[in-house]
Amino acid sequence: MTSRQTHSQIGYLSGIPSPQKVLPLSLLLFLLGILVGSGPAVLWAQGEALYRMVQGEAAPQAAGLAVADRDLANTLERLNRFEHITRILYITAHPDDENGPLLAYLSRGLGAEVALLSLTRGEGGQNLMSTDQGSTLGLVRTEELLAADREYGVEEQFFTRAIDFGYTTNAQETLSRWGDPALADMVRVIRTYRPDVVLSRWTGTILDGHGHHQAAGMLARHAVVAAADPNEYPDQLGREPAQKEPGLRPWRTPRFFMEASEPAPDTIALPVESLSTIRGKSYWQIGRAGYANHRTQYSEATLEKAVRAAPAAAYVRFADENQPKPEITDFAERLDGLPSHYAFLEYKPEAPAAEGAPVLSAAERLQATHQSVERIRGLMLEGKAEEALRALAEIRGHLEVLAKDPVLDRLEPADAARLHRIYERKLSELDSIAAELAGLEVEAYAESPAAAGQDVLVRVVVRANPEAHIELAKTAAGGSGFSLRLPRNWQGKFVSEAPSRPSTGGGRAESGATAVEEVGTAVLSVTIPADSVSPLLLRASEGVYEGADPGQAIRAQPRGVETVVRFVVGGATWEAPPEPVRAAHRQGDLSAQEILRAVPPFLLRFRDRLVIRHGSEEVRETRRIVIPVAVQSFCDPTAAGCRNPRLGVEAPEGWIVSSGGKISFARAGDTALGQLIVVPPRGLAPGNYPIRCFVESEGKRYDVASSSYGYGKSAEKTYLHRAD
Repeated sequence: MTSRQTHSQIGYLSGIPSPQKVLPLSLLLFLLGILVGSGPAVLWAQGEALYRMVQGEAAPQAAGLAVADRDLANTLERLNRFEHITRILYITAHPDDENGPLLAYLSRGLGAEVALLSLTRGEGGQNLMSTDQGSTLGLVRTEELLAADREYGVEEQFFTRAIDFGYTTNAQETLSRWGDPALADMVRVIRTYRPDVVLSRWTGTILDGHGHHQAAGMLARHAVVAAADPNEYPDQLGREPAQKEPGLRPWRTPRFFMEASEPAPDTIALPVESLSTIRGKSYWQIGRAGYANHRTQYSEATLEKAVRAAPAAAYVRFADENQPKPEITDFAERLDGLPSHYAFLEYKPEAPAAEGAPVLSAAERLQATHQSVERIRGLMLEGKAEEALRALAEIRGHLEVLAKDPVLDRLEPADAARLHRIYERKLSELDSIAAELAGLEVEAYAESPAAAGQDVLVRVVVRANPEAHIELAKTAAGGSGFSLRLPRNWQGKFVSEAPSRPSTGGGRAESGATAVEEVGTAVLSVTIPADSVSPLLLRASEGVYEGADPGQAIRAQPRGVETVVRFVVGGATWEAPPEPVRAAHRQGDLSAQEILRAVPPFLLRFRDRLVIRHGSEEVRETRRIVIPVAVQSFCDPTAAGCRNPRLGVEAPEGWIVSSGGKISFARAGDTALGQLIVVPPRGLAPGNYPIRCFVESEGKRYDVASSSYGYGKSAEKTYLHRAD
């Protein structure tokens, strides 16, 4: 049995035959060499090369995931989630460890808010779909997991700096390699997300099989305890000016569960095989369909077999064996069920209500909120968007009163903090629901490349369901309802706004089943600092990614520039969820390379690192190696710092190198082709010899390169790295 066979048999697809083996590394390197140039010049995908899908400036919106499909089923599920207050953090070791049907049931069935923490991005797995290996495979598997999350209903995805270094049965070896950074990142995630429930996929015992699985279960136990202790990782706490993010607070998770492989007296069965009446399929089917996104790890036949497999319940138990048997209500506490835990919510407020208005207790307001949600469901089915939004405004009115209720100041601090946190969280969810009820679509894209040190114009187009009758908001001073969320040290300003168009029946676009109409546009300007360019990915040591900002490394994807739109309907003002600005005007799914990010004035393009492999007789006799390189310019060729560019190359001592020298561009955005000519010295010992490439212009060197990764439609995706 191979190591990967063992992994797959104890993982989520238990009992299904192991996937095919990957191509030998030597063959992959040979194929890469054919793709990029002549002779023995190959582009070696070093596992240490690069790895961070975050730029480290802006926190992502929910999950760093693409905006969810705005259809009726999705909105009904979001309303159900609004009425529940349980927040669950599910912990695994790798992408493809997760129990998809269980996640779908918790989120789409019970209405819990679910986040997934995968300790690694799966760099050590196999790849049946492309030549990507090591850290670039981690990029591919990250996007596979995000696609699966969207099917499951997972709203936020986290990682740690730990690296999947391949199969091992030894948990201690894993812990020695991952070390303290992995645990610190897990603690940071718990303190950031503040879950009511932590659910570990693995138990931390030898029954987990894979050493990474065992270590993940062990670390989950430690992280839950450490997150509650102010003496553990105190650098994460407080609000010191030097910190790059707001200070966190210790967080004590009320309930900690682990999955169980079979029923027992202390386990509860969660009926993942039950039917979603909203979607007309079982949570088992939803979860298995989402899991099928892990295409690099399993053959099509294997995934097809998994989707068609007979459904089975999922079992969980308290991590502490002395705890009582769990109940389903542990995973799905309701908002209007709070009065059963806090008797004071039944009391009438002391302050009199406004003249003519009834005096309502908190319990009555929570019940009124539930009734409004029920009314919104009916209005949605009748297609009455504007009336549904008015009912949503009533809910916000109740929650705003509850959040400011003076009685909270007289409670025990822990109780008051919990209720404040619940009310504020639910208030923030209303904006997303309002955007969905209005059929709101925000498209934001840069009108030119975002070169460091230059300005770029961002155009924002807003569309909505004409039946919602929304208007774009204005500030109190008469300013625009458009704004930007920018990385640190970036600057932005409002330029112009086009008035909303009257409803004429034209200019409509289909979005799912709902016709939408343009309601306004705006142009904003972003100034990018000259020193803002940095690689997306970081070098890795044997077990963890080094040098990463932990607060950003835990995030799933980069979220550089975001635009925020405020709109008005029925007298209430709402703020749509932040929309990432695209690097170009393009419809379709938003992938990492399409997010607006700073690039240098000149960007090199080739496949990962340049390495001359010297070992065979043929290579020893080669006297001249030619490597093609493309260079894209992002600046005006007449502007300062952009004139007279030349392609340069560096090689180890004793090598003869040439780059062909000067390259020229007619305008910003043009691409020029060049070539590197390398002659190794005679008598060179076998080995791998790195070559460094750069563009030099007016005394400055630019050595950032863009390389592609992925498969299928995603094969055009790129990541940035140093050109060495």
